[in-house]
Amino acid sequence: MFMNKLLLVEKIINKIESAYEDIHSDYRKMSGGDQRSWSGNLVEDTVRELLSEFCSEYYFEIFPSQLIKGESDGLVLHNSGGFIKVKLDWHLYIKDRLALVIECKSYLDSSFLNRAVNSTSLIRRSVGYNVPSIVVALEKALSDDALNFWLAEREVDDVFFLMDGARKSSEPIYKPEYRKDVNAGVLHALVDKLYNIIRGNMESAGIERYL
Repeated sequence: MFMNKLLLVEKIINKIESAYEDIHSDYRKMSGGDQRSWSGNLVEDTVRELLSEFCSEYYFEIFPSQLIKGESDGLVLHNSGGFIKVKLDWHLYIKDRLALVIECKSYLDSSFLNRAVNSTSLIRRSVGYNVPSIVVALEKALSDDALNFWLAEREVDDVFFLMDGARKSSEPIYKPEYRKDVNAGVLHALVDKLYNIIRGNMESAGIERYL
């Protein structure tokens, strides 16, 4: 496989843990919305760094010019009544073809996953094919039944919770006494998923320098 996966996983774990150590005192002063935004941005930046490691080493044209924030992409879907913009947090293009969309969350509840499922469906209608779609979150905030229901809709392909255990609003993870470790096994699985998606797209695009 590409680089030393163990080192990459260790690097990402250290990044997340260091971020919470650094933000601890300021985090307590934030509103609930600001806390969620900060944690969500941390997940987005973690995914960006993972994709950067893949793409900068194996296909330099992809990153950063073809890794696009969803809000900056130009995807739209038209019908007889008008049109809407469609997006998730990150859109990855390989040779001008949308190869992957990723939603990033501080925590994932049923309504957030419902939104990601619906957005993925609209994106797939816009581009005309089943672009791979995954969700990455720090904490789980929905039941197994709800998770399995939305995955069975076959829009979002996979969900990765980087920390174990259900989210508890009374036990915020920014507090040291409630801090959770990053699950290295889940992070390994996420790396493998990204690797397989990107490799498959590169092979389909006829790019000879495979991962």
